[in-house]
Amino acid sequence: KVQLVVSRGPSFENTRVPRYVGKTIQEMLSLLPSTKLVFDFKAHKASKDEKEGTVVRQQEITEEFVPNYSRVEVEFAMPSKSEDDLVYGIFETSLPDYPYPVSMTVEAVQKDGMRFNIATLDHTGGSFSIPYAVESGTELILRVAEKEARRMTVN
Repeated sequence: KVQLVVSRGPSFENTRVPRYVGKTIQEMLSLLPSTKLVFDFKAHKASKDEKEGTVVRQQEITEEFVPNYSRVEVEFAMPSKSEDDLVYGIFETSLPDYPYPVSMTVEAVQKDGMRFNIATLDHTGGSFSIPYAVESGTELILRVAEKEARRMTVN
């Protein structure tokens, strides 16, 4: 009789860091629910040779795998003048450090009362940042474990 023991392997608690350069804000936001990384989003005004609203730089990681919920810096080139009447930016705040990843959401409430979810993610706290492209006057609401943690109006 043979017994097999199945192991999750040494990489179970690790995550591969893909290339994010070229991804749009919307593409990055759609990746957040399934990633086990914590992003530190940065932004600058796009230069002539950069594609506006996309990731133009990311932190270089030499290892193929990093521990789950490691921080990775990602930088966007934001439009200097929006052609779609949206305001582009990074919503930033400081949170307590959590001993484990906590469920968070960022909701947008437009001036007309229309509400929609911008992002859902697990985050370990500390420095929190998330990119946005919303209409002027939109209120962004960060909820941590379903409790409001920060509110900001985009102008």
